[in-house]
Amino acid sequence: MRILVAYYSRSGITRGVAEALAARLDADLAPIEETSQRQGIRGYLRSALEARRGVMPELLPERHDPLRYDLVVIGTPVWFGHVSSPVRSYLHAHRGAIRQAAFFCTLGGRGAERAFDDMRDALGLEPVHCEAFLDHDIAGETHYAALERFAGFLRAAAMIAPPARRPESPDVRTPRHP
Repeated sequence: MRILVAYYSRSGITRGVAEALAARLDADLAPIEETSQRQGIRGYLRSALEARRGVMPELLPERHDPLRYDLVVIGTPVWFGHVSSPVRSYLHAHRGAIRQAAFFCTLGGRGAERAFDDMRDALGLEPVHCEAFLDHDIAGETHYAALERFAGFLRAAAMIAPPARRPESPDVRTPRHP
C-alpha cells in the first residue's frame, strides 16, 4: 500500500505534523510549493486575501505523482477559516486523479470544518477521514495521541476500497433502476 503525505506550510507548523505523520505511515512526503514567496507581513496579508477569495496560485512542478499512490493525505494550515490557497491549487490540479484521500489541518482556533469543506469541494472526493491539530497542542506536544489515532485510522482505511466521488453539483442524482 503506497501512501503520500502532501502538505503546504507557510510557518513550519503544518510541515512538522506532515513529517511526523509520514514517518508513522512509512509514507512519501511531498511539500506543495508555489512559484512566489509568502514571507513577512505582506505574505501574511496576501495569504488571508487569497484564502477568502478562493484564489489558486501557480505551483512548482511536483516530485511525486499522486496517481502512483493508493492513499493521498493532504495537509493545510487554515487561513481565515479556509483552506490555504496553495492546497486549493493542488486539489484542483488533481481532481479526478486521486482515488482515495484523507485531510488534516493545523489551526489557531476555529475554521477546520469550513477548510475541510473547501478541500472536499476542490477535490470532488469524500475523504476517508479528517483531523484537525490545534497550534497550542502542537506547541505543547499534546497532539501526539491524536496523531497516533489518525495514523492508525489511515493505516486501516488504506486497506478498504476507495470512496465514491462526490457529485459535481447538489442537483445531480443517481437514477433508480426498477
